[in-house]
Amino acid sequence: MSSAIARSSNALAVLRSGRMEVPHLRYRLDEAEWAAFARALETPAGAGTPPVVVLGLWSDTTDLHALVMDQYATMAIATVALQNGRYLALSPWAPEAAVHERIVGDLWGAEAMEARDTRPWLDHGAWPVIWPCAARPVPRTGAAEAFEFREPVPLGGKGGEALLIGPVTGRPEAPALLRAGVIGRHVRHAEWRGGYAHAGLLARMGGMSVGEAARLAGRLGSGGWVAHQSAFCRAVEAALGWVPAAGAAPWRAIAGELERIMTHLHDLARMMSVLDAPFLAATFERAQEAFAALCGAHFGHRRLMDVVQPGGLAPGAVVEGLVDDMAAILAPSGRDDAVTQWRALYERQFGPRSACSLPAALGVVRREVAGRAGTGGVVGRSAGLDLDLRVALAGYRAELLSPVRWTAGDVDARIRLRLDEIADAARQVGALAADALPPSAVTPVSERTGEGIGVAEGPRGIVAWWVQIRDGVVQAAYARDPDLASWSIMETTLEGAPVEALDIVRASFGADAGGADR
Repeated sequence: MSSAIARSSNALAVLRSGRMEVPHLRYRLDEAEWAAFARALETPAGAGTPPVVVLGLWSDTTDLHALVMDQYATMAIATVALQNGRYLALSPWAPEAAVHERIVGDLWGAEAMEARDTRPWLDHGAWPVIWPCAARPVPRTGAAEAFEFREPVPLGGKGGEALLIGPVTGRPEAPALLRAGVIGRHVRHAEWRGGYAHAGLLARMGGMSVGEAARLAGRLGSGGWVAHQSAFCRAVEAALGWVPAAGAAPWRAIAGELERIMTHLHDLARMMSVLDAPFLAATFERAQEAFAALCGAHFGHRRLMDVVQPGGLAPGAVVEGLVDDMAAILAPSGRDDAVTQWRALYERQFGPRSACSLPAALGVVRREVAGRAGTGGVVGRSAGLDLDLRVALAGYRAELLSPVRWTAGDVDARIRLRLDEIADAARQVGALAADALPPSAVTPVSERTGEGIGVAEGPRGIVAWWVQIRDGVVQAAYARDPDLASWSIMETTLEGAPVEALDIVRASFGADAGGADR
């Protein structure tokens, strides 16, 4: 047994030593057990990919909850009581928890003792109250303190300057602020400031029926409408013991893979635009529009919103002609398939033998960094991280998922992996649609009470939802979106990059502010 696996067993053993409040899901720890658990999260020296990662933190004003995942994609929740509004921070041992601790402080006012970073993330001083999700929010009086960035501007006769990008750029990109400390023509350090897209969606779910909350879940972030609704519905079904309608699983997988194709095409079009490759950008934009029209014709919504519902699928999905319509986009008769053509065009313009090989060796993400953030998706798999939840999700044909191929972790690998995943997703849709039966009608469940977690492999990584339901009404919910982890990874990735590469590195992550700020 490797040291990493042994450490994983110890960390989860500490978590499971607490009192099990929800079978095999959530465990209550006392202060000593929480402290032992926090220390067990530390990655042993030389272990590489961390054994257990923190995917999210949230509070309910009396307790703090931590969602964690091990290297086998097993998830569990650790709960600890707040002591006078405080708790021992996890970030000294699990750095990926730092941004979550900042969010918990903004929303609930819970103080993370010994935290790496206590600065606000969501709260920009514009809210009428402080700690809006606390039991007793505090009215805001006076102006908020000026935000301090982590690193000072590099000066000292070196030509240093601070380059600010966003939050409003006039371009179709996330409302977020990037501050890059630059010396000469290279980035010395980079830091994101989020919160501009925060809409309080999770707080608004309290008191909603599961159907109403599912609609809201699908609007949490762009590029993950199906993934968020699927994960939310799986959480509801796990909480209530609700068996989905017959035939729903493959249809959910089909919708998820169509979303993957459209999201990758959108990200590729944006990257080609940044790289000043207008023909390729227009090619991907046309293909994305064609898939959006296909989704509208077969599912009733161009962006597949509200297709997945608790207990099954929305009525009206039409399988007839789906494969033929997709083939008309990706495999025109008498020609090479579209993905093969796209690969050739990209290779000709940006491959190693081209005049411009800019994407290669730029924005390198190391495998252990992706693993520490539990990011998965294109960012993780292009760095060699073998993390894909689809292999264990109902409805998918796992044998059609390609093994990890790209390991460079750079912009070039992220572009090439997106092209590969478009081809894989098309094969998955074709195989599933050939055997899919019309999904049965959703069978309503009585007003039950329960707590559960659900996951999905979104186009940009792991999406997870936790829900607590009482008498059929959502009492509390939490969502983990991969974009928040991507932003954290991007900070270290940009260090040392040339200034002119900032835009392409950012675009290659495809991170969305809506999901990160939720």
